[in-house]
Amino acid sequence: MAGFLDLFGSIDTELFKLIHSGFKNPLFDILMPILSNPFPHWKVFAGLIWCGFLLFGPKRWRLTLLFLGVGVGASDFINSQVLKELIRRPRPFGGRTFSFPSSHATNFFCSATFLYLQNRKLWPLFILGLFVGYSRVYLGSHYPLDVLGGIVVGVGLGFAVRIVQKAVAKRMPRRLRHLLPSPQKDTKPTESDD
Repeated sequence: MAGFLDLFGSIDTELFKLIHSGFKNPLFDILMPILSNPFPHWKVFAGLIWCGFLLFGPKRWRLTLLFLGVGVGASDFINSQVLKELIRRPRPFGGRTFSFPSSHATNFFCSATFLYLQNRKLWPLFILGLFVGYSRVYLGSHYPLDVLGGIVVGVGLGFAVRIVQKAVAKRMPRRLRHLLPSPQKDTKPTESDD
């Protein structure tokens, strides 16, 4: 078993070196830091936008936004305070925090999965999430397996948040049902569409 883990670790390290050093180019040197950390204090800005939509956005999306916020908060806590502390994998170039799994990947894929389950048209979020994960390796913050682990954890947490949201919605009084998103319409053609 140790031989298998050593092989897996060496593949991860070589892939990290390839992405971090082998694929360096001027465009990615500009783009990847923006994808990884768009601007100082972006989390505060994103939180203010979230609060604005929660308070003033369409009523049918308010419960979804509330669960999105709770989901990202839970995702970040589970990932940063529990999983990283249990696994304790060092970052490629050291640092104050641990590396596995990537919090960027976990939080982004938790959000993307949860939102996709609300509206299938939001599938491009997954592509953006892959670029964000790639940026973390390119910038030397994570190994590829850290990002892959974050994706798996994030997708699982996104499904879990959706399951909890559905359970809450079933028990919701009828007078509050306007807070739920409209059910998705089936896009399959019917006989009347011909």
